[in-house]
Amino acid sequence: METPGSNLDVVSCSSSTQTSMKPPPPKFLSNSDPNSSQEKSKSDTPVIPQSSTEPSGSGDESSSSSVSSQSSSKDIKQEQRSCAAAVPYTIPTWSGRPCHQFYLEVLKDGSIIDQFDVHKKGAYMFGRVDLCDFVLEHPTISRFHAVLQFRGSGNAYLYDLGSTHGTFINKNQVEKRNYVELHVGDVLRFGNSSRLYIFQGPTDLMPPEADLKRIKQAKIREEVQDMEASLLRAKLEASRADGISWGMGEDAIEENEDEVDEITWQTYKGQLTEKQEKTREKVVKRLEKVAVYLSSLCYCFLHVLVNFYISYCRSRE
Repeated sequence: METPGSNLDVVSCSSSTQTSMKPPPPKFLSNSDPNSSQEKSKSDTPVIPQSSTEPSGSGDESSSSSVSSQSSSKDIKQEQRSCAAAVPYTIPTWSGRPCHQFYLEVLKDGSIIDQFDVHKKGAYMFGRVDLCDFVLEHPTISRFHAVLQFRGSGNAYLYDLGSTHGTFINKNQVEKRNYVELHVGDVLRFGNSSRLYIFQGPTDLMPPEADLKRIKQAKIREEVQDMEASLLRAKLEASRADGISWGMGEDAIEENEDEVDEITWQTYKGQLTEKQEKTREKVVKRLEKVAVYLSSLCYCFLHVLVNFYISYCRSRE
């Protein structure tokens, strides 16, 4: 009985110990599981999460840094532009407001479309930037293209700021970054723009050579027009004279007609201007008259020959 009792005691002790020890293990297990998970997470954090979380954080930092760098680069570019906008030209010490009422006439397609006053200060800048005094929108014009510079005495100069497509005075390109003297009546052109700018002012400031040059050019144009008209008349008269001298030579007449066709564009299949159409109609009418005249002349000539032959035969009889 002792053994059973002892066994019972042992069992009871063990059961009591088990019953007494049962609560701690769950507490221990419940406490140990989070701790173990925490320890695992702590032990794992230096290896795994850093590789997964730190790049995201670094990505955010890099994205924020890239945004900040972009904004800073934009600010730098704006600052550079503002600096560049202020740097392209330095007004010289001898600059001064002109004592004459100068202005620029804007010429396009042969007609004046605008006028710029250039007598209120010593320098005027031309270009595509809004900071320029006169904003020109043609794509071949540089951002800062040229400067119209005055002296207080009234002398005017044109200064090219190193433009890409150049600045022209009377169809002659000026030297870059050099003051070129400007006179009343000179024609300016910036880049490849079709607009012309005529520098106007008092007529007594216009050099006499410019007047002579313009008169010569006008005379040359008139002489060229007169030569063209006289050449056309000479060709027509030559065609008539050749037709009369050859008499029955129809081939010669056809050759002359071909020459006239070349002059009057009768063989040209393209589109003619209004003036050319009028000239063509006039020449065609004259050719028709010449053909009628030649046919009547040939008839008269044949009639004379027949009568001469008849009279000759009668005289032989």
